[in-house]
Amino acid sequence: MIPAELEHSRQSMQKCWYDLVQAEKCGVSVQDLERMYGLYLQAVEKYNCCVNADQQEADAIELKGS
Repeated sequence: MIPAELEHSRQSMQKCWYDLVQAEKCGVSVQDLERMYGLYLQAVEKYNCCVNADQQEADAIELKGS
């Protein structure tokens, strides 16, 4: 995992959250908010996968160095 991928994933997750909050403030329908929340959860899952992959790579490098 390259740092740029991890950063992109983090930014995507944050943008989904920001968009959701802004939509709620603007009075978007509950159905649309639920759809947007689903997209946010997908972004969180992707970010978590990226973090886990990054940690696994770091652990593998550490083991090789031992």
